[in-house]
Amino acid sequence: MMLPETKTGVSSPKLKYGAISWFDHLHITFVFLCLPYHLGLEVFRTLFNFTPSVSPAYTAKPLKRRIGDALIRSSLPALEPSEIQWVLGSGLDIYHKWAKRYSLPTAVDYLDCGKGIGGHLLWIGPKRTKNVMLYCPAYFYPVQDYSLKLWRYAQLEWENQGIDVGIAVSVLTEAAFPTQLRQAVRAIEHLISIGCQLSDIQLVGDSAGGNLVTQVLSHILHPLPFVPPLKIPQSSRFRGVYLMSPWVSLSNSDQWGDSFQSKSYYDIAKGVEQLGPLYLAHVPSSLTPYVEPVRAPDDWFAGLEDVVDRILLSTGNEERLFDQDVVFFEKKIKECHRNATLVIQEGGLHDDPIMDFLISEVPLENTLTPVVLEWIAKGFKA
Repeated sequence: MMLPETKTGVSSPKLKYGAISWFDHLHITFVFLCLPYHLGLEVFRTLFNFTPSVSPAYTAKPLKRRIGDALIRSSLPALEPSEIQWVLGSGLDIYHKWAKRYSLPTAVDYLDCGKGIGGHLLWIGPKRTKNVMLYCPAYFYPVQDYSLKLWRYAQLEWENQGIDVGIAVSVLTEAAFPTQLRQAVRAIEHLISIGCQLSDIQLVGDSAGGNLVTQVLSHILHPLPFVPPLKIPQSSRFRGVYLMSPWVSLSNSDQWGDSFQSKSYYDIAKGVEQLGPLYLAHVPSSLTPYVEPVRAPDDWFAGLEDVVDRILLSTGNEERLFDQDVVFFEKKIKECHRNATLVIQEGGLHDDPIMDFLISEVPLENTLTPVVLEWIAKGFKA
């Protein structure tokens, strides 16, 4: 099928988010009918360690957490990306249901991103204009309630330290590059328009959301003519950027090391082999540095110290994206920013702090979570 070309040279797909056929409905039904068997098998393997070798740091995790990981391994790989989108629903609906369950107020800002593109900014807790964290979830799928649970937990922990933090979640719609970048830029502009100073904002993204945060940084340093510019006032910078398990290589991931294959059994990052090509199909090769930052020139992020005060990147040594994350940090970020930190979590899987909240209301002896919360809190204390 030929896709129409936009003025940017980027193909504009017409596929609707979560659009599935009657056959897909049957496939989803079949997968869920088989789920108890596959989950039972995975739990059995987990209990008795009948699985490929993994670090002692992972097997030391609470059994409850490892069973939660087994649930993800049992379900997601069997479904197509569009089927997963249909099952999960929309981020806006998930947000309202989550807030209702926990008796929390809701606040939704609509974002007009131009060119007929819209978006939403969802607030966890009250809106604030000081100490604001803008969270970009993975954009292939809607924000999940367990992500919201993590950041609500963090918000309460910061309150106990006397730090009131406003958390805004950028909900991204379905579309090809650079739609999500437009939305992220508009979200930042919106925060500034309601009174936020750039120095009071920290950007956070996990997985593909981490990729999106790097797109924002790239756009500031190398403005794209077909995306509204994000003008940074002189001597004004973001307070911080945190990238959790960022997905920085959407193709040929084996070139960065063997983790993409050797960690494929335990890790929850399933299906990225399908998602990467789907996204890149609408991106000209000339724009590769924006969407695959690990493949950007080594000096691509030169000038980053003028954009953000500090950077934290975390990855787990048991996740598939481990090698690409380390290469990205060492070759692209560390060389261009003196206040950049890499944290490697022993036994950590993809988005490890978030996955605790799939089956818990608090971290499950997670060694990374307190490090991340303290790093973000330190930025707001400065």
